[in-house]
Formats: sequence, C-alpha cells, structure tokens
Amino acid sequence: MGASEIRVDAWQVSAFEQARSSGTLIVSPEYQRRPVWASKDQMLLIDSIARGVPIGAITLYADSSQGYDVYEVIDGKQRLTSLLNFVGDKLTIKTSYIEKAGLDDDEFDVANDEVTVNYHDRLYSDLEIQYKMRLGQYQIPIFLVRGDRSAAIRSFARMNRSTYSLKPQEIRNAFFTGTAFLQTVIDCINDLDVAAFGESGTSASSLLVKMGGISAGSWDRMQDLQLISELLVLVLHDVQHRRDSLDEFYGLYRDPKGDAAKKLADATKRLRAILLQIWQLAQETSLQAYHFPSSCEHDLYGLVGALHMRGPLSKPQMDRLGKELIDVVSAFRSETEKYVDKVRKGETPSPGEFEPLVEQYGRGFLGGQTNSKARRQERIDVWVEVINGMVSTLDDKSAFTETQRRLIWAHSADKICARCGEVVEWDGFHAGHRLAWSLGGRTVVENGQVEHAVCNVSAGATGV
Repeated sequence: MGASEIRVDAWQVSAFEQARSSGTLIVSPEYQRRPVWASKDQMLLIDSIARGVPIGAITLYADSSQGYDVYEVIDGKQRLTSLLNFVGDKLTIKTSYIEKAGLDDDEFDVANDEVTVNYHDRLYSDLEIQYKMRLGQYQIPIFLVRGDRSAAIRSFARMNRSTYSLKPQEIRNAFFTGTAFLQTVIDCINDLDVAAFGESGTSASSLLVKMGGISAGSWDRMQDLQLISELLVLVLHDVQHRRDSLDEFYGLYRDPKGDAAKKLADATKRLRAILLQIWQLAQETSLQAYHFPSSCEHDLYGLVGALHMRGPLSKPQMDRLGKELIDVVSAFRSETEKYVDKVRKGETPSPGEFEPLVEQYGRGFLGGQTNSKARRQERIDVWVEVINGMVSTLDDKSAFTETQRRLIWAHSADKICARCGEVVEWDGFHAGHRLAWSLGGRTVVENGQVEHAVCNVSAGATGV
C-alpha cells in the first residue's frame, strides 16, 4: 500500500488563478462530485472573502509524474469553483441575496458598507484595482498532499465519510507551528496551569477547563489555544469582530523584534495576571458555581476585557472586596439568565423587574453573532460598570449599588423592614446598613438589610 505526505501551506487567490491559467490546477478530477452549490451560496462565499472572513482549508494533491506539479482539488471544489467563477466574470454578487443571508445588523450595513459598494453588482474585471488586489491577496489555508495518488484518493473518501473535521485552531497550529505568537500562547497556558496547580494541565486539569471557560472536549480540540489567542489579541489590540482576524495577528507576530516583541511579552504578562485574578475571585472554582453558563467563553472575554480596560484590582481591593464582588457577580449573572430565559419564552419583563444593566447584558445573548465586535464591547462595558460600582463602595461611599440592592432584597425571605417590622413592598424598599455607615459599617451585602425608605431616613445614624 502506498503512502502519502501532507503539508500545511497557504495560497493567495491569485495563486489559484495563476495555476488554473497555466493548466496546472485541475478543479474537477474524476473522483470529485459535480458542482452542487447554488448561485446564492457562491455569492455569499465571495462576499465573505471580500470581508476577510475565513472560509476553511482546501486540500490539493500534487501530481509530479510529468516532471512538474499539477494540482488536483481533493476537497474544497465548491468553494474554489465559486471563487474562480467570480474571477472569471461568470458570477456577480447580488445585494438582495446577501441581505437574506442574515448578516449581523450590528456589524454590517449591507446596503451601504464598503464591500457592497465596491464588490456587489460588478464583474471582477470592472472592479477598481485596489479591490482586485485585496481579493487576489486573500490567503486560503491548504493541505498539500504528495506521494501515492491512490492513497490521496482514499484519504479524500475517508474525509467525506467521517463527521470529523479540523477546527480552525487545529489548522492554525499546523500552519503557524514554530512561530513566536503560537509559542507565546502555548507558554501562557502552561504558565497559568503551573501558577494555579503547580504543573502543566491536561484536559482534566487545565485552568481554562477548571474555570469553565471551555469544556474538556474543547481542550482536546485545541480550543484553549484559540481562547487564549483571542484574549491576547484583546489585550494587544483591543476588541476584535469574532475570530476573523486571528490569522492576521498570528502572521503579524510571527517573529516580532524590538518594540513588537516587548509589546507581546507585556500583553502576555498582563493577561496571565488578569486570568489568575478572576480565578482568585471565583474562589478557585468553576464560574458555573456563580450562575455562568456551562460554556462561558463570551462572559470570560468580557471579564478579561473589563479588568484590562479599568485595570486589575489592587491587593487591598481584593482583600476587602473579593468575596463581596463574586457574590454580586453571581447575582448579576443569575438575573441575566432569568431575563434571557423570559425573553426567549416570548414573555415581556414587567417594568423594573430587572435592572437596566442586566437587560443590556442579556440582550447580547439574544439573536445571532454573540461574539460580534459590538456585543463583545458591550459586555466589557457592562462588566466595567459592575466592577467599578463595587470598587466605589470602598471609597467612603454609603449607597449600595443597584446590584447590591437587589441582592439584599433577594436574600430577605420575608421582606420585613428591619426597623419597623412591617412588610416592605419593592416600590418602597431601601437597602440600609445593619451597622450604620457613619458608625463604621461597610457598604457590603452582609451589612445590608431590607428597610422602608421612610424608616431609613428617620433612623439617621443610630445603626439600630
């Protein structure tokens, strides 16, 4: 039985077109299926490429039997045919089809954005030169197979029978192996595990798995590397839209020198500190214990972004606020789940049922593209407000935050005023101090109690 050798590479669109023009690219070898993509699917692919969205790897077999390489498409024929149809003036993009595809309204104004204006309803030959160049320079990852041809065809048949497909990070790892950015990501994960547990982790003992950011199954598919890559880019260069630009940053920091190398090292150090602080705030247990969902990478992205934006908590703040903050975070996340669940059931929350920040945060999980740039930024902004609100209670502030206030209300089983002994309705509720703030009582949930607003005013600073 023959053997085949597989290498990971990347080709620009222009390289595929050049190979086709020279006769060294066979898009439809005899073992490939016939074209099945409708025009609208082809249009969506070209629109995605113009926007820089990854389209997955293409597998080629290199036949060198004639003394030079002739490339047969083993997998990816539909995508490559669509692309070459556009470059060959056999296809134009219709805006109406793209609008029906449901692109995220938060990110794309399909009727007026740059891609629509410069690529839609035009033949490739009519595009302005800079937009031809942008399309031509778009890179597509490829698996290049050499060796025994029959083994390559058997591999293709196996690929099409199997439900297993490579994740983007698995392709990324192969393509960028040995580069500085990938090694930095790997080292960051190992350093986190060593700092938390004294040794490098496995799928059962990785900090990201223990924290609840990813599942053990996702760890096996290298999703820990992808999550850390996204978080590192967040610290390096701000919020990104989905994962579309990850390959770009892997290339940008392939072999950084001077200031770029220092910037990468500083960002990695800051990311490690932030993740370890979140682990400490969570009392070294899973975030799921605090009402986060089973896979909470979206929340973790928001928390990391918030602590990066406002700065990690100082040691005195952690010492005084750690337990109180995670209790408030837990209550906030619990209320968010209730809000999202209610809306998904088609129910309308009553006025004042949820605090505005909860509704704002919850809306980011309704509809599509929860990891769009706009929604990621909104989650970060909400967490900054929640954290800053709690930190402000350390700075001689007597008023409870709205989240603390609702937590105090939730902790009261009978809703009895601690001052007059009568039942308190929500509209007349005031979060008061057990030991008055003016007498040294702290503005923390443990020192809070349910009171009538009028009772609180009349009590003054007695603390009783």
